[in-house]
Amino acid sequence: MRNILPAKNSIIIAVVLLTVITGNGKISDYSGKVYAELETAKYSPPATPETMEQEASEVLARVNELLQALLTRDIDKIVELCNDQEGYREKFEENKDNLPQMAESLKTARLTHLAASYDSYNERVGQITVDVGSKSYALPIVKINGKWFFQDL
Repeated sequence: MRNILPAKNSIIIAVVLLTVITGNGKISDYSGKVYAELETAKYSPPATPETMEQEASEVLARVNELLQALLTRDIDKIVELCNDQEGYREKFEENKDNLPQMAESLKTARLTHLAASYDSYNERVGQITVDVGSKSYALPIVKINGKWFFQDL
């Protein structure tokens, strides 16, 4: 009978190398980017995805949380509302004086795109649009564990 133990060990090592579970309870890929919390598997999205109107109220409530955090320069809260938190703290701390201006632009935020359904990770993506002067900017958002988070701020 052939020994399959080394093959099993190789598979286990490959999985560990490709998926790293960080000490803060988040799942990262090999590059260290945070994709979702460990609790994602526990979250079950509704059988029928929410409509744009239903999600708009939740998204705008999250936008308001971010707006308030920006106005009060609450870096911890701002970072908490971002999906990929790597590097954001430093950027926001370096630009603390500009946070109220960013908040001002969020007052025009509106949900402009929403994925038709949840993906295989039980996440849903969308997009808000904000107007700054005569230009409009799209900001991606993602719903993880039933809560909306901002990306690429």
